[in-house]
Amino acid sequence: MAEHNDRKRQEYERKLEEQKRREMQEKQERRKMELEKKELNDMQSKYKEMQRKMKEMEERMKGGGSSSKGVKRDINSVEARTFPGEKRRPEPKQRKGGSDNGYKRRIESDSEEEYDSELDDFIDDTDSKVDISAEIRNI
Repeated sequence: MAEHNDRKRQEYERKLEEQKRREMQEKQERRKMELEKKELNDMQSKYKEMQRKMKEMEERMKGGGSSSKGVKRDINSVEARTFPGEKRRPEPKQRKGGSDNGYKRRIESDSEEEYDSELDDFIDDTDSKVDISAEIRNI
């Protein structure tokens, strides 16, 4: 009889252990499912956010880029973009105190008084039949 009771008690303990093991597995599976649901919800919210951003970008592109309210910009009012390493030309300076009507400074005097005798060295007065400018072009 004692053996029978021992066997019954061992069977009962095995059933309890088995039941505990099943409950632990179920808890682990529930936790795993909850984590997966959370990840899925996070991914869905990121996807919705990306869709919203895409719609905003599409609207901006339809609206003519960065111009506001679909109004086209004047080409001359937009500053050119600079690229890395690009050398920019200096902007023309405005002259102080004078009306800028497009006239540049000119030498006022072309008189004979300021004749430079050294300039004669550069002027070819000979009657040679060699065209110097043509020779220079050929070079």
